Amino acid sequence: CTDVGEPGIVVNFVSAPRYFGVMVNRASVEVELFNPRHGSWEPVLEHFALSIKYTQKVGEDDIADTHLVLSGYKPLLLNVSPTVIRIATWFVPFFLDGFRDPSADKIGASSIAVLDDAQHGRIDKYRVVNLCQQDVVLSFNSHHKVGLRTTVPPTGSDWQSLDEWILPYFADSVVVRLLDGV
Repeated sequence: CTDVGEPGIVVNFVSAPRYFGVMVNRASVEVELFNPRHGSWEPVLEHFALSIKYTQKVGEDDIADTHLVLSGYKPLLLNVSPTVIRIATWFVPFFLDGFRDPSADKIGASSIAVLDDAQHGRIDKYRVVNLCQQDVVLSFNSHHKVGLRTTVPPTGSDWQSLDEWILPYFADSVVVRLLDGV
């Protein structure tokens, strides 16, 4: 008889009372980022062994009681460098946007929402300023989606973000036209 030990992932689901649980034993994670200045990969999060326990119980009042427990088996070593900080300030806002309500998604809207760094704490990679006295149409070329276009009204000295049009679809170029087709 061979002892195989504990299973790697345990999933529990009970319909009454409503309970859902997931336990992952002996998981590990490590994160590395590419440093273009040195041309090499740098560890951000050193190899880390952990277990994960997620439970959700819904009471009679239909309110979910959710618990997430991460248990580490050795110290969590995090390396912070200028490269990590620069990449994190660019990437983290996009990662956190993934947790927002999907009904608030503006991709596909006819115009771009004005984003303000101070209000939203975002750093936008691509921006547009429309100094014309009329609307301009931006058409984005992407191998991943056809028909990406938006209309940008005159902005004066204010700018609008283009990140939600360029980054998710890996747009590689943009064509700018005045609204009347010129």
